[in-house]
Order: sequence, then structure tokens, then C-alpha cells
Amino acid sequence: MDVGVEFSYYRVIEHIGRGGMADVWSARDKRLNRVVAIKTVARDLSLDTDPVKMFEQEARTIAALEHPHILPIYDFGEYDRQLYIAMRYVAGGSLEDVLHQGPMPVDEALHMARSIGTALDHAHRNKVIHLDLKPSNILLDSQEQPYLADFGLAAVMDYEGRALNPGSGTLLYMAPEQVTSDLLDHRADVYSFCVLLFHIFTGTLPFDGSVPVALAQLQMGEEMPDISAIQLGLPYEMTLLLRHGTQVDIERRPNSVMEILEQLETLLTPSTVTVSAAPPAEEQELSGKSAGATIILNAGNTIPLDTAEGLALREATEIYQRARRAWAGGQGRFILGITDFILINDYYSQADMYGLELDDVGRQMMLRGALEYDYEVDFWWERLGEDAQRRVALHVVRGQNAAARVRALRRLEHLADTEPPQIPKLVAQALNLENNHAAKLAGIRVLDARARYVDPSSLALNTNTGRLSQTASVLLTRTLKLWTPGEWRDTVFGTEIDNTLSMLALDRRDASAADLAARTIGRIRSEAALKQITKARAEHVKGSLRALALIRDEAPSLPGVGFDGRIYAWWANTLRRLGDQPMRIVWRFVWAFIGAALGIAQYVWFTFEQQPLFDPDRWRFTVSLGLFMGLFMGVLVVLAGELPSRLRGFWPWWARLLLSAAIGIPLAIFIWGSYTYMFLSFTPEWQPLIPAGIGLALALILSSVYRMPGWLLALIMALATFVPLYTAYQSSRLEGSAAVLWMRPVVDIVDGFQTPVLDADGNPAFNPAMFSLGIPLAVLFALGAFMQKLWRELRGGLKRRPAD
Repeated sequence: MDVGVEFSYYRVIEHIGRGGMADVWSARDKRLNRVVAIKTVARDLSLDTDPVKMFEQEARTIAALEHPHILPIYDFGEYDRQLYIAMRYVAGGSLEDVLHQGPMPVDEALHMARSIGTALDHAHRNKVIHLDLKPSNILLDSQEQPYLADFGLAAVMDYEGRALNPGSGTLLYMAPEQVTSDLLDHRADVYSFCVLLFHIFTGTLPFDGSVPVALAQLQMGEEMPDISAIQLGLPYEMTLLLRHGTQVDIERRPNSVMEILEQLETLLTPSTVTVSAAPPAEEQELSGKSAGATIILNAGNTIPLDTAEGLALREATEIYQRARRAWAGGQGRFILGITDFILINDYYSQADMYGLELDDVGRQMMLRGALEYDYEVDFWWERLGEDAQRRVALHVVRGQNAAARVRALRRLEHLADTEPPQIPKLVAQALNLENNHAAKLAGIRVLDARARYVDPSSLALNTNTGRLSQTASVLLTRTLKLWTPGEWRDTVFGTEIDNTLSMLALDRRDASAADLAARTIGRIRSEAALKQITKARAEHVKGSLRALALIRDEAPSLPGVGFDGRIYAWWANTLRRLGDQPMRIVWRFVWAFIGAALGIAQYVWFTFEQQPLFDPDRWRFTVSLGLFMGLFMGVLVVLAGELPSRLRGFWPWWARLLLSAAIGIPLAIFIWGSYTYMFLSFTPEWQPLIPAGIGLALALILSSVYRMPGWLLALIMALATFVPLYTAYQSSRLEGSAAVLWMRPVVDIVDGFQTPVLDADGNPAFNPAMFSLGIPLAVLFALGAFMQKLWRELRGGLKRRPAD
């Protein structure tokens, strides 16, 4: 079992506890739209226990015990070799948590004792002994109402009122017979109840928990300590009552828990009790509330409070009100855990239906929880205005949850700001303290995005306030985007905020964040930040040269940077771009090699169609020409296409054009010329080869200058490759020029294997092989050259395709 796992009707929310052999998780019941607690235990946990039998026993036992203070179960089953019980979720923790803070006030302790005692007595009257009564098995709801839980060790009494001893329990609360006897009855719980009462009223166990009462009695002849000496103001008669309930001889103990309760209430009247610890104001407020028998819904329907849904709704209301007070309109703390948040979200997301009061402050708190736990974020975001959205998101940015900070920062990128702007200031402050990598990157991106909205000097001011109105600011920046990065500015957000970026750019402990900060400086054109980097460069600070290079990669110039710094930045960026993602270069070469090799190979193979299948010349020309053209075509695609296109955004377009053309056209001409000379044994005349070279390199040159779709580039290459070849072939056919014989089918030239086709006048006729072999050649060349781009675009298109 783990967070996020879904099984049966449940989706696990979080791990909320562990005890003995079991783990406890909170989960959402998707069928009934409610939060439940899931108790799990591994099936093969132990060789000497039968967890299946124990779980079935617990489930059946609790199912038969319907009582307001016994925690109900909803479901039982098995998942992934783990057994589980689904039960009501209560949000108040356990009685153990309360007792860690000290003794309870007498009136609250009496209420707690009566609630637990009546639940225990109800179990006894139904022939069930709990056998593991202790504070951690008393769960509390948000109003601190107790619920008896964990019947994993419970035993069912026979017709004589006895049950077999399971041999387990918690020694500090255990009756002596649980250690010494094979048979037990309900008076074992009476003993444990008295030890629990001692703990509730004093805040400590007998003998300070150093030795179990049962062992002290059996081994040292001790008896229950005097409670009045430990908690001043309690009557001595209470000590006698507890000693009576913890007699070693079970026949001398009271016969029921109710006898203990009745005597206890008689003893603890106001006239006999002087000790009292006033409950906190919040608890007084809660305890003073009166609950009706039903909750009235908007539609006129009612939910009885004593049902599971009624109790859950009441609990959600109490949790919400307590959390809202702590939230204090965004000035306080957010105290909701994920389970409690999902619990109240189930009801307050439908506040109108349940007749719940939900104001703007409450919606802000719910958005705070949604961002914290990534749950229903869009729902709550849309229910607030931009001012409230901004306040909540900035509250999250100051929180402890790194994932929540990232979510909030992303929301701040394009959110309208106040005048003067608060988002850049508070995000920069958070960045100065941020140590989470993802949150640091998100914060830098916020500053990048905020800088691109508006150049204040280019916009008219509001004549009433001297500032841009918020509506105008949003319109001009978000909608029209009037300002785009161009000239360098003295500062963007102010010296302090801009310098935060320069500090991050020089911090190489987080290399990717430093690189992003440097690029952001270049994109927003902050001269103040650049000056700090330049100063660090003069002081030989590690990382300053790389920061300058990355700034230059985003900006067209480096004002104030010396000549050597600018040359380094230019050279470093050029080399970095050319050498980035080397496997992409390798695959670009491989695909171009395959495409060209297959194109030439099929061209040569089918021109030898009159030769036997295993003719040596046919195989020799096919393989050698294919390998030769594949190798040189791969080099051409990398040098004239892949590498120059990597300089896009850094080198100007005309420089990339010149570089690609200077490499691509001569190399393409060389490829066709070498093919003519080395394999057709003709001395090439370069003038007619120029159009073919330009055609082969054209699409590669265009790809280095423009961002064009792969299919268009492939089409251009196929056409620009085939048309010059076809033109040259026609010229050779009509003019008989040896200068362009390189275009004709290989066997027409080498050995005359193919008989020329003549027209009616005896002139050379058109050879259909020019189409049947030349077009596949050009298409394969083009596919190989742009296969990577085509494949990326195809995958992207499939991902964007809407589901049917």
C-alpha cells in the first residue's frame, strides 16, 4: 500500500498511523464521495498468527457492535496480499495525543470516561471483551468525542461468559490474568479501564509507566498508587475505587464498568473536587455549541446527525471553522493536513447544497489547501478574483512544501500584479532563501515572465494616480504584449531584484538554475545584473565566463563587457551549440546515410535488371555506390544542415545562410562530381553540376535559416534533387554531351547492357527509368535527410490528437 494507490472503491491519500501489526491510511471512497480510514496488515506477516482470521474477527466484531462511541467499519477485503478494513475517519487524533499534554480537566475527564465506559459496557453486554484498552485505541473526532477502536485482539465470550486468552495486549494496561491465565472474562477490561482512568485524570501512568501495574502486583505485592497524592484535589476515595477495580483476584473486582462509572461520578461532585484545569478558549467555544438532531440542506432535505454522513458533515464543519480561524484571512497559519482538507473539500465544494457558509476568506483558505496538495486547484482558483489569487499564491511561496511552491509560482507567471508590483519583489525574496531545485527554477521563470509584460516608459500614465491602472497594465502587457526584449535597460525590477538573478547565475552549486538565471538576464536585458556578472568576471569568479556566454546566447550584445569577454562568449556559445546533444548529430548522419545509400542502391540495382541476380558487377556497383553516396550525403546533412541550424537564435540569419551555403553547395557539387569521375570514369565538367549541387543543398540551407515543417523541407529536397537530374538527363539525351552523362542510368554508360530507346525519327527517346528510378532516389534522399524532424513532428501530432 502506498499514497496514490487505487483499489476497490478507494484511493489512498496518506499514511496516518502505525501500531502493532497494522498500518492506517486515509483514503477517499470514490463510490460514496467520502473520506475513510483504511487499516491494513500483511497477509503473510507472521508464522504464529493468522492475520486473516484476526481481521475477519475484528470486522465481524465491530460490525455487531453499533454504538455512538464505537468506531464503525464500512468494508473489509484484501488487496495485493494485504488485508484491509475500511472504517470511519475521525480527525482529532487519539486520546494518547491529548494525554501527552497533561491531565484532562475533571469535567472533560468525566465525559471521556463515561463515553468510553458506556462503549465498553455495550461490548460486554454483546459478549465481546476488548483486551487492548489504551489511549492510542481511543480515537477522537474534531470535537474530541471519543470512539473505541482496534478490536484486533477482542475475544468473544462463550455461554459461560469466558473466552480464550489471545496472549497479546499492552502490558502497561493489561490485567494480571492476561499474563497468567488461559481463560478470561469481561473483568479483564474492568481492570484496564481503571488503569486508563488513572492515566486520564493524572496525565501519567501508575509508577510513571516504569513498571506495569499487573507486574508490580504479582511480583512486588504493590497496589495502585494514591491518585490524590499525584493530582492534588482529587479525593482519596477515588484511589480506593481504582484499587477496587484493579484487584488481582477477579472475584473481588466490580462486575461491570458501569459500577465504576457510577461510583466515580458520585465521588467527583463539585463539592469533593477542587482541582480543575480550564480548557482552552477554543475548546470552550466548541463544547458550548449545541447540535441539532438534524442538518437541514438547501433543498429542504435533512441529514440526521447520528448517521455516518451527518457525523462526517459535522466534523467537516468543525475542522473548517478551526482552520479558518487559524488562517486569519491569510495572515495566520494554514493548519490543514491533506486528509482533513479533502474531507472538508467534499462538503465545502458544494457549500450551497449543504447550506454551509463559505465567504471569500474561506475560499482563499480552500485555494491554499488546493495548491498545497494539488487537489481541485482549478476549481478553487476560478472562484477567486486576481487579487485574492495573488495573495494566496504568494502565501504558498512562503510555505514549506516545495511542490506546492512550484505550483504557486507557475500561477504567478502571468497573473495581474499590483502597482507598485509585488510579485517580483516577493518571489526574489523567496529565491534568496530557496534551496529546492524545482522551486528555484520556477521562481526564475516567474521573473523572466514578469519582465516581458511592459516597458513602463513607453506607456501613458494614469492621470489621476501617476501610475498605470491595473486594467490597462493587464491589457497592454498580457493581451497586446507591447514590450518585447530589445535594448538593454538599466534595471528591470530594480537593482536589488535584478542582482538576485546575477547572484543565482554565479552560484554553480545548482548548475541548471545558474544557467537559467543567466539566460533570463539575457532575455530581460538587465544591465544592472550584467554589470554584476562583468564585475565577477574581472575578479575571476568561477562560473562568471559561462554566465556571460549564456547571457550572450540570449541577447544580441554585451554592453560594458570587454572585447576578450565578448569574443569568449561568442566562441563558447558557438562551440556549445555545435556540440550539444552529440547523439542527435550521430542519428542525423545515420538516417541521411541510410536514405542516400538506399536511393543510389535501388537506382543502380534496377538499371542492371537485364543481368542475372548474382552478377558480380551488379552487386559491386550497387554496394559501392550506395556506401559512397550514403557516406558523403551523411556528411553533407550534418555540416550544411544540422550544425548551422543549431546556431539559430545566436548567429544572425545571413551568417547561418552563408555558412550553410559555403559548406553545402561545394560539398554537394563534389558529391555528384566524384560520383561521375570515380564510378562512371568521366571527367566532370563542373558548370552543369552546379544546379544539381544547389538543388541537393537547397533544403538544408533553408532549414538553417527558417523554422519550416519537416514535410515541407523533405518535399523541397526531393523536388530540388530530381528536377536538376531530370534536366541534365534530357540535355544528355538530346545533345549527347558527355559532360552530363553522370545522370544517365549506369549501365547505359559502363557496358552498354541496356539498348537505347529510339523514337520514330531515330533519335534517342525518353527513358522511363528517369522517373521510375530517379523519383525514388530523390524521395529517399529527402526522407533520410529530415527523418528525425519528421519523426518528432509525427509523435507531437499524435500526442496532441484529441481522444475519441
